[in-house]
Amino acid sequence: ERMALFYDTLAVCVSEELCDERAAKAIFTVQVGGFASTAYPWIAHRNKDYHAATGIRALCLRNRFCGGATDCAGLPAELASCQ
Repeated sequence: ERMALFYDTLAVCVSEELCDERAAKAIFTVQVGGFASTAYPWIAHRNKDYHAATGIRALCLRNRFCGGATDCAGLPAELASCQ
């Protein structure tokens, strides 16, 4: 929960241009990629009817950093690869 909240907050900070995206990407791409990969099934199941819940923006941040879909209206259909 705390990690999801942290990455959700970072996602908002980056998308609102309050944080430097290049710096955030350089520091957190691997971490947010790992978090999204390991937590995705739990987040998807837990928040299937409430897409603004904790963890959703973390998944979108992963996609943003990894060059995938960046639409945060709901759960990404596919997660981009950070490899």
